[in-house]
Amino acid sequence: MNWQQGNKQTEKGEVAFKYSMLSELKEKVQPDPPTEFGLDDNKIKVLSQSKTIDAPLLTVLSIIENFSFRSKWMEGVKSVDHVSHPINHLGVKHRSVFNNRSMIFIQAHSAKVMIRLLTVKPMKRKQSPFILH
Repeated sequence: MNWQQGNKQTEKGEVAFKYSMLSELKEKVQPDPPTEFGLDDNKIKVLSQSKTIDAPLLTVLSIIENFSFRSKWMEGVKSVDHVSHPINHLGVKHRSVFNNRSMIFIQAHSAKVMIRLLTVKPMKRKQSPFILH
């Protein structure tokens, strides 16, 4: 490491200091490996449910993502409140109120994941419904 002398003029006078360029060290720093969150290979599927919805994909997505509509389509939900941000995105918190309890949820999926959950299965109609898994 090569140290150099430096000086800086301030309102109180001149300040002497030594410095070294860290570019060479920075090039040697390896990024941390990405953290893997989730279940290991011993996961067990405990629930699977599907529903055919005869409506355009964007309409269904906008209803699913809108907290004010949760009680109209999610069984057991009486209301949703304490929403941390009006636009539903990763990290948004909200409280779902059920009959005898309430639960705090944190949004943990993105629109890309949500769209992957929506499997399009064309039918012999003008409009293709899709199945929500």
